[in-house]
Formats: sequence, C-alpha cells, structure tokens
Amino acid sequence: MRRTSQQLDLPDQLREISALDRSACTERWTSAFGTGPPKYLSVRFMQRVVARERQIRVLGGYSTQVRRTLKSVLRDVEGGGRSARNARQAPTFCAGGTVGPTASR
Repeated sequence: MRRTSQQLDLPDQLREISALDRSACTERWTSAFGTGPPKYLSVRFMQRVVARERQIRVLGGYSTQVRRTLKSVLRDVEGGGRSARNARQAPTFCAGGTVGPTASR
C-alpha cells in the first residue's frame, strides 16, 4: 500500500500537537469539532483528543464491524444484558493455595 504525504507527515503533526499550549489546543479543538472544549479539560487531554482526531482523518477510524461490536457490547453492559451477566469473574486466591471464582467466597 502506497503511503500518502499526509501519512508520511503524521508523526511530525503528532509531535507538533504534543507541544501545543492551551490556547493552541483550544483553536485546534474548535477547528476539529466545531465548538470549543469544556473549560475544565487539561491541556494533555486536549492534545490527546486532537492527536486522535488527526490520526482518524489521515489513517481512518474503526471499521464498521468494530463499531457495531462496540455498540452492541455497550448496549448489553448498560442494560445488564448478556455481556454483563456472562462476564467472567476474576479468580480469588484463598489461604492454602486454592483458587476459586469470586462468587464462591
């Protein structure tokens, strides 16, 4: 697959984003999302979101199948559905070296 000039420049763009101050982050955020960021966001968080947005624009986002799967899991978890009920419980370690599911304690 041939890389575009934007893909070749992406590392430089990401380095530039990581050096932005609050004012520059706010400008980039507004340009990317059409509205300013909430005032309580840290500069580092804004840098990460702006960098992710740049990556999505250059490389593309999640595939349709991944987005569907994520939405399905979210619906199940929020609604107490199949995924939430069947979630594997972490094992517990008991005295004497036995291992058992959390529910058996």
